[in-house]
Amino acid sequence: MVLNRLVDPKSKRGCNDWLRDLAYFPEWTEKWDVQDFYRALDILHDHWDEVEAILYRALWERTPPELRKVWLVDTTSMYFEMTRSDKELAELFDEHVEAELTGKEPPLAPVPQVVNREPFFRMRGHNKDGHPGDPQVVIASIVTPGGQIVRHRTYPGNTNDLTIAQDLIATVPAPAGTVRVWVSDAGTVDDERLLSLDLDGWDRVTAEALRKDPWVEEHLLKRPGRFKQSTEDSKFSYREVTFSAEDLAMGRPEKFILVRNAFERERQLKRLAKQKSEVQEALAGQRDEKPHGKRLCDVASNPSLKKFLKPSDKAPGQFVFDEATYKREVRLAGTRLLRTTLTAWDAQDVHTAYGLLQEVERNHRELKTPLMLRPCYQRADHRIKAHVMINVRAINCLRQMEHL
Repeated sequence: MVLNRLVDPKSKRGCNDWLRDLAYFPEWTEKWDVQDFYRALDILHDHWDEVEAILYRALWERTPPELRKVWLVDTTSMYFEMTRSDKELAELFDEHVEAELTGKEPPLAPVPQVVNREPFFRMRGHNKDGHPGDPQVVIASIVTPGGQIVRHRTYPGNTNDLTIAQDLIATVPAPAGTVRVWVSDAGTVDDERLLSLDLDGWDRVTAEALRKDPWVEEHLLKRPGRFKQSTEDSKFSYREVTFSAEDLAMGRPEKFILVRNAFERERQLKRLAKQKSEVQEALAGQRDEKPHGKRLCDVASNPSLKKFLKPSDKAPGQFVFDEATYKREVRLAGTRLLRTTLTAWDAQDVHTAYGLLQEVERNHRELKTPLMLRPCYQRADHRIKAHVMINVRAINCLRQMEHL
C-alpha cells in the first residue's frame, strides 16, 4: 500500500488490482482481496506505537546533526464528501432504533452502515481545504528541516490547534542533551502551551498576532527603532527587541522580531488604497436622516472593509472613515511578528528557522495531490487513522529518496 501511494495511488480495492496487473510483486496470490488490505490497516493501527517508535529512531539516526535541533509543527485538514458528521450519523441511527422499538415513523434518510460513537471523529471544524461545510479530520505533524515526519497524529475535525499542540508536546521524545527548537505558526500555541514547552526544555520560534494583543502595541509597535535590511535577501528587513526574564510573564529572556517583506508591503499598500477609496465612496452616499444605502451596508458587513468605519461624533446614525485604523494598517503592511527564546540568534537566523515551516506545508501539498491522501473511502475512525499512517510512511520514503 505504501508503494502504491508512491507510484500510482488507488483505493485499497484498486491497490489489489494494481498488484495483480501492473506491479511486480511475486508474493501476490489470487486469494488476496480487498478484505486483506482492510485487515492490514487494522494491524497497522493496532501496532502503530511500536512501528512509530522504530521509525522515529531510524529517522533520527539518518538526520544530520545540524538539522536535529529544529522541529517544525503544523496542521492540515482532510475533508470527506458527506452531508452528515459522525455525531449526526449516530443521532440518525438512534432515531431509526427508536422508531423500530416504539413503532414511530422512521426518518426518511437510510440507516447508516457505519456508526462511530464518541469521541466523534469526522466533524466540522476550521477547514483548510476550502470545504467549510464538510466533515473532516485534522492531521498534525512534526517535521525535521529535511522534510521527514517524525511524529504525526490524526484528530477529530473539530479539535483546535491549541489542544493539538498540547498533545504533541507531550509525545515527542528527543534524545537527552539535544537542543530542541519548536517552530510553529500563529494560533498553534498560547501562553500555557509555551510554558509547557519551556518546562520540557524546549527553545522555540513562534509567530505572534500583530493586531490583537495590546501588549504588542504598547511594548513593540510604539517603541522607536529602525528596520535593518537583510544581508541575504534584500526584500526583508528586521527590527528586534530583546526582553529580560523579569520583563515577561513567561519568566525567561525572549526576543521579538518584526519582519517586513517589501514586496508584500507594496502589494498590501495598493490593496489598502483601493479599500480606502471604496469605503469613502460608500460614505459619500450617506444622506442625513435617511436609511443607509445598499453600498454602505455592503461595506459595513464586509470583514475587510468594516474596520475602516466608525460612528460619527457629529451626526448620530452616520459613519465616518476611521483614519487611525487606516494609518495603523499602513504601518503594519507586509509585517509579521516572530517571538523566540533564542536570544543569541540574530533576526535573520530566526526568520530562516521560521521559514522552514514551508517544509511542513510542502508535505501537506504532496500528501493531498501526488500521494492522493483523499478521497478517503474509510469510514471507521481507526481505518481513517491507518490510511493517514500509510500516507505518512509514503511521504517519508519520498523524502529519503530525494536525498539519495
